[in-house]
Formats: sequence, structure tokens, C-alpha cells
Amino acid sequence: MKVKIKDLQPNPHRGWEEFQLHRPTVEMLKDSILETFFWENVIGRQVNGKVQIAYGHHRLQALRELYPKGDKTFDIAVYPLNDEQMFIIMARENETGKNLTIPNIDLTVKKAKEFLEANPEIAKKYGQVKVRKDSSLLIGDRIISRFLGWDESRVQHSLERLSQRDLIDKEAVESMPSEAAAHDFVRAVKKIKASPQIQKKVAEKIVESRKKETEEKSIVGETAIKAELLEEKHGFERRKKEEEKTFEKFLHDCRKKTDSLKSDFKMILKYKEEFESDFYNRTFEKWDLLVSIKHLIFYAQKLMKGDGNEEKKEKRLPI
Repeated sequence: MKVKIKDLQPNPHRGWEEFQLHRPTVEMLKDSILETFFWENVIGRQVNGKVQIAYGHHRLQALRELYPKGDKTFDIAVYPLNDEQMFIIMARENETGKNLTIPNIDLTVKKAKEFLEANPEIAKKYGQVKVRKDSSLLIGDRIISRFLGWDESRVQHSLERLSQRDLIDKEAVESMPSEAAAHDFVRAVKKIKASPQIQKKVAEKIVESRKKETEEKSIVGETAIKAELLEEKHGFERRKKEEEKTFEKFLHDCRKKTDSLKSDFKMILKYKEEFESDFYNRTFEKWDLLVSIKHLIFYAQKLMKGDGNEEKKEKRLPI
């Protein structure tokens, strides 16, 4: 169907005003359109004489900038798509694009939640819907992830960011270099309760650290981000004390785990004859266990290396 640019509209579920365009992609598309014409593989639906595109919003922006009068026409594949189909096509097409940034992930999840809450008959197709006391729907990460075709953890982390908007600085979390970093940042801020100013400062340090060549210089993981926030909020000495306290707890937990392992190994020794039988010699479980034990001994020896008292070493070995 021939459609003028001025009659092309974005997907109504896109949240066009909030959608974060990837400017390099728009510029690349503008060059491509001028050199090789328009990629006519966009689909949409006709509504009140206009055509709402299901995806291809960077191309729409490129066309609007190249032909501001909007009189140029292009072929668009038009189908009788319903709201559910428009939303799903948009989400699954965007998943592989450069526009799948943290702001756009959160925007898509937010819009999906609102759409499913407003359309219970559609929501019920993707799982069991819970109803609140006020009769409103409670749409969780599982239903949203099934609807969008996205990984459940991605939706779960997005909902966590959206629910913590009063605590988490939007600009800081959206500047994170990855979804994993954003998740770690949110969890760290929830524990430290850092101000927006501190969050922005630490976010800049995280982004800058990722530019370093070695992973050792990068601020990676919830613990490292928490330490940076703590130092900015209370100073280096407080950070040092907290790190010592955390490591002490970690050592305590390790000791409990090694005590548990010691008990397990003692139990295996009680059944040594069965353990060495032909049946268990043919099982993967036995040999996987032996490999794990060898790794455990290797790391234990590395940990205790340098202590000249061999007898003392044997007594300290936690197995």
C-alpha cells in the first residue's frame, strides 16, 4: 500500500514521546535511504486513514528528517493487526535491535504491564492472573515475559527498577553499560540508600572503569558498587570497615560450609565399600564428585601455601 510519510504513525504502544532513539542508527538509515532507497519491509495497520507501523521507528524518524514535508510515498505492507499483535511484533523485533537500552526495556515493560492490566482477557492467555482486593489485576513478571517473548529475569529486573523510582536516580541507572550492571546498581543503592548526587558520581565511575583494558580495574558486581557508594557517602575508613565485616561474614559462612562438607565426606567413608563398587565406578556422579574434591584440595592448598608448619596445615584442612 502506497503511504505518504505524513500519514505514517508510530506504534501506539511504543510510547513515542519517551522512546529513546539511537542517533547513530537514525543517521545510518538516512544515508542508506539516500543511497539505496527505503527498506520496504515495514508492516503496519490502517487506522482512520493513517498507517500505524508495528516496528521500524528509527526508519520512521529518518524519513521524517529527510522529507520534512511528508509528501513522499512508500510501500508499506498493511495487515489487519490487533493491539496484541502490534505489541508483540514491536517487542520481539526490538529485542535484537540497538534500541534495546535500559530506558527502552523499562518503557516496554511498563507499557506491557499497563496494556495487560487493561486487557484481562489477553493477560489470561499468558498465565494465571491474580486479582487485588480493589478488583484491579496484579500482572507479574512471568505473564509479562511470556507476552513479550522476553527472558523472565529481564522483566523481573525491569519491574524492580520501575518500583524503585523514588529511591533510584533514573539518569544514573540508565547510564549503566549493561542490564546486569543496572541490576547490581539497583540492589547496591537499595542497601546503601545513597543520594541522587552520589549515585550519579558512582555511575560515572562505573562507566569510566569499564573502559579500562583489564577486568581488575573495572567496578563490577553488586559488592564493588556497594563499596563505591559507601565510600562516597561515608568515606574510605567506613568502606574499609564494612569490607572487613563483609569478608569476616564470608569466612564464617565458608567455615560452616566446610564443616558440612566434612560431615558429608565422613558419611561417604562409612560406605567406602559401596563407593568403590563396580556399580558406582560406572556412574558419572562418582567421578564428578572426585573431580570436585580434587579442585577443592587444589584451592585449599593454594590458600594455605606459605605456612611452614605441615602438621598445622593438616589440622586446618576443612575436610
